[in-house]
Amino acid sequence: MGDVYINPKCWNKESKEKNGNSALLLILFPPLNSPCLSPRFSYPRRSSPHCNSTLPIFTIAMENLPEALISEIIKRLTKSSDRNSLSLVSKELYKIEANQRRSIWVKCGLIPVTEALTSLCTRFPNLAKIEICNDYDRDSYLVKQLNDQGLFILSTNCPSLTNLTLKFCSCITDSGLSHLASCKKLVDLSILECRGINETSLVKLGNCLRRLKRLEFKTHLLGSQTIIHDPLVAESWFRDQICCERLEEVNLCCCALGPESGLSLILGSCSSLEKVRFYTCTGLDDSDIISLSKKSRGLKSISLMMSSPLTDVSLKALGSNCPSLENVELAFWYPESSITIEGILALVNGCSIRVLVLRHARFLNDSAMQALSLASPCLETLEIEKARQITNLGFLINFPRLVNLKINGCHRITDDELEPLIKTKKLHHLMIKNCPRISHKLRKRLL
Repeated sequence: MGDVYINPKCWNKESKEKNGNSALLLILFPPLNSPCLSPRFSYPRRSSPHCNSTLPIFTIAMENLPEALISEIIKRLTKSSDRNSLSLVSKELYKIEANQRRSIWVKCGLIPVTEALTSLCTRFPNLAKIEICNDYDRDSYLVKQLNDQGLFILSTNCPSLTNLTLKFCSCITDSGLSHLASCKKLVDLSILECRGINETSLVKLGNCLRRLKRLEFKTHLLGSQTIIHDPLVAESWFRDQICCERLEEVNLCCCALGPESGLSLILGSCSSLEKVRFYTCTGLDDSDIISLSKKSRGLKSISLMMSSPLTDVSLKALGSNCPSLENVELAFWYPESSITIEGILALVNGCSIRVLVLRHARFLNDSAMQALSLASPCLETLEIEKARQITNLGFLINFPRLVNLKINGCHRITDDELEPLIKTKKLHHLMIKNCPRISHKLRKRLL
């Protein structure tokens, strides 16, 4: 059977008079192993000396093809601009392309928002992924577009919605979030810097939390209000017995955690978590990490950018309760962190850590790294940033499986410490950054 090519060159005057504004297909039936054709979905190279000038060529209007074949052709168009252009050819192509559209990204410009969202949902009835971003640098008239009524329209007109992202949507409130409970297929929700929503508001999602597999939440950095946790929220939570048993990934940024906050209640009810990321979340303490480790024993990845004084107790709890943990990132932004190398060793001894990232760890020195190298038989990737007490890298030879190493901001490391490591030829990837004592000559050798 011949290969099919969409060829705009065959849309000449004669074919246009015959077929109107229909898009045309170029179908070629070349001999087997013919070198005159370019790779799939490209045009035949007529300039090739091997090209057969008698190659039979046929043109067919796309509207004369079966709808299943047209749908398959449209699926292979990856660029939105190409799909948009094709949809303008005819009403039939317009309808087929709209039914196949699965994702859409909306920025400022929905005026009025209610009619615009209704029109979008009507044109694209099978949308599964929607991202709405209102640029907070614009004036307030443009920023305050998507509101609670807009979320109601999305929840009622997008039955296939599985992934929703809301950025800088200032007019969404608790009432708007409650509309998402009717999205039966919603499994991925991101709420980023929406000024009218705080941590406690997430409880309003209700039954939607039962179906979520991924949750990302970031509070608004500008103009955010002090959060007062209401005891009635916790009472309502336990009364309704809402649990997040399907939640697999949680990313929290600049959030406030507390005994009666929505986020703390969510984390305490997760049993399937595999990936957790806390970035500068205030109020996070050892009890939260202990509760998380006991409830989510299948945890595989955790990232803690700490702005609260966690201790070794948290790491020991993770090491003893989460045997599947493989990826750990610890950033010690808090100046008075109580975590020591003993906590790191307890974590490594209890889990098969393969990726370890340590940022701003003031307790790291040569003896601490020597102990870590002897306790990490499974470690494959190590990243050290701003550990200025480290002077010797010879301990890295003791890591039996280490193949990826990144060193950033370690000012006391010199060429003499790197030479033995380079000679072993164990590393597949080595990155050195902001280490002023590493000579340019050695850097050139590593290229």
